[in-house]
Amino acid sequence: MNLFKRKKLPPVSVIVLTVTCALLFFGTLFFFISEYNGVLSGMTIADKINNAWFQSVTARTAGFNSVDLSNINMGTFLLMVGLMIAGGSPGSTAGGLKTTTVGIFFLTFWNTIRGKDNIIRNRAIRIDTIQKAVTLTAAYFFILGISILMLLTTQSANPLKLIFEAVSALGTVGLTMGATTALDGVGKIIIIATMFLGRVAPATLVCYLNTRITDSRIGYPDAKISLT
Repeated sequence: MNLFKRKKLPPVSVIVLTVTCALLFFGTLFFFISEYNGVLSGMTIADKINNAWFQSVTARTAGFNSVDLSNINMGTFLLMVGLMIAGGSPGSTAGGLKTTTVGIFFLTFWNTIRGKDNIIRNRAIRIDTIQKAVTLTAAYFFILGISILMLLTTQSANPLKLIFEAVSALGTVGLTMGATTALDGVGKIIIIATMFLGRVAPATLVCYLNTRITDSRIGYPDAKISLT
């Protein structure tokens, strides 16, 4: 009978499920609207929804495509890039920032503008968790920026396709807009290095941060820093 007792989900499960459902729903909806007369044209409504759903899922590291991504419009391009950056959930083989990091950022933003504490399921989100999320995000975008800069400097392919290639490589997604075959030896090395960093760097950084001693017995006065 214990199997049928109602149990509250832990905070991490709530964040993962909420962010995952939001990404899937809004990703599908936007792809459907954006490409209704684009790469989805000529399909039935059911097929359009199926393909929009599939691309919304696969952009978060599945690595398959059911439509020609080289012909997507700018809005869909930004959507796909955003989904690849968000990535999957912790504990999986998915890449990207992870749904928990995205959820922590959204909760922090939402609670800050409301003047509320970071609370979820009657549990406080520790400040060191927020600091780690910020650190991981900063490191992720730093690596992504370097990769994009190197590709744009050394390759002659379409810049948007190169950006898509870098984001896909760092998120270990496997999607492409057709720029892979246009890369020379240097470009392929950059993509390989980006894929390696996307797979290894986040885990290494987390392990490093978890071993740092953050509990200090010394108190310091607050620094007043203007952000505007």
